[in-house]
Amino acid sequence: MVVTYDTFTEEGKKTVDIGLNIKNYIKKCHVAGFVKFIPEDKEESKNDKNRQSWQYSESAVDIIKIYFEKYPTVFSAIEKEKKEANKRNNKRD
Repeated sequence: MVVTYDTFTEEGKKTVDIGLNIKNYIKKCHVAGFVKFIPEDKEESKNDKNRQSWQYSESAVDIIKIYFEKYPTVFSAIEKEKKEANKRNNKRD
């Protein structure tokens, strides 16, 4: 599982892999019963209504909640880095 956030700097978005490995975007593979890849519908995408995406099951959401509760420091560290990056960007202005 990855968390992506905007650093508000020249770096742009930053992605942090926090584990779980229930999907792989590049390979379009996933753990059955937790997440599935929904391919883009070319006809619908003309209207920007049906872009490719991932659909998570309730079981996946439950596991992510447990992960969040069990390892809050992971998410706190990511949030802290995001805030520090934002501060660095504001100092440049």
